Amino acid sequence: MTKLPRASAAAAIILAVAAGASAFSFPAAQVAPDRAAAGRVAPDRAAAAQMAADGTAGRVAPDVAAAARPAAAAGPMQPGGPLRHNEAGMHATMNAVAVTSTNWAGFAAAGKDERFRYVRATFFVPYVDCRSTPDSFSSHWVGLDGFASPTVEQAGVLAACDGTKPVYQAWYEMFPRLPVYSDIKIRPGQSIVASIFRQSGTGTFTIRLTDTTNGHHFTRTLSCPSRVRCRRASAEVISEAPSTGSTILPLSDFRAENFGGVKVTDQAGHHSRLRSARWETFKITNVSRGSKRVMDQPTTLFRGGTFGSYWMRAK
Repeated sequence: MTKLPRASAAAAIILAVAAGASAFSFPAAQVAPDRAAAGRVAPDRAAAAQMAADGTAGRVAPDVAAAARPAAAAGPMQPGGPLRHNEAGMHATMNAVAVTSTNWAGFAAAGKDERFRYVRATFFVPYVDCRSTPDSFSSHWVGLDGFASPTVEQAGVLAACDGTKPVYQAWYEMFPRLPVYSDIKIRPGQSIVASIFRQSGTGTFTIRLTDTTNGHHFTRTLSCPSRVRCRRASAEVISEAPSTGSTILPLSDFRAENFGGVKVTDQAGHHSRLRSARWETFKITNVSRGSKRVMDQPTTLFRGGTFGSYWMRAK
């Protein structure tokens, strides 16, 4: 791939890939209304059989529903979703193009002509300090799409605060569908491996998440949501401030998260990490919308596939 100067190449990627996808809204028929509790999901027909088989369709864990209740009036709480850009622009750093966001922190791989088929990372369930940040939320995940496209295929963990009570839950999401919370039990400090793989023959996505500490896991094979196109225009590893509708929720003090063993494969079968000569690498810092205060700061990317992400206390 011919390389442009990094900042101009990055701008070209975002403009070319986004192509009118900067508004994260969809026709009502594509997103099921929240009829019962925050996080309730109503899957389309392609996913209904799989979700019904394991009893997850339309269900949200009680602790998650309770934690999300203060924000439920604005819509269902979604632990993941597309990147929301801040108007701070972008600039080159040592090994990535730096951008800011009001909900994401971490790293993304994207290229103007690239399509990705696989991403995988190892991370842990973070401890949340609910005394310092009551009624707050954080999520930590791997996924395809969302950096400059309006869908996200993702899996990860929610670490949130129901008042001052910590809540931990594994989940997956085919945004703009609503999230599905898993029954597997996770605890802070446990190691998680999550991956998203797009099957070239069927066009479906295989989502896997394993708690390697206790062996609990789930695997789901799902189609892209109806009437949208999953472009696979990016692969990312992210800590996120969840949202409800257009409102970004308070970010839990998760102290620190560490992502390692990141693997990325593009549609042509080239295997690499987040950094590669075949695509651009973006370092994303989460800042508040109004004051531009840094909320969540990633470290430098180490050997292309390892980094930390740190919650930042207000000064």
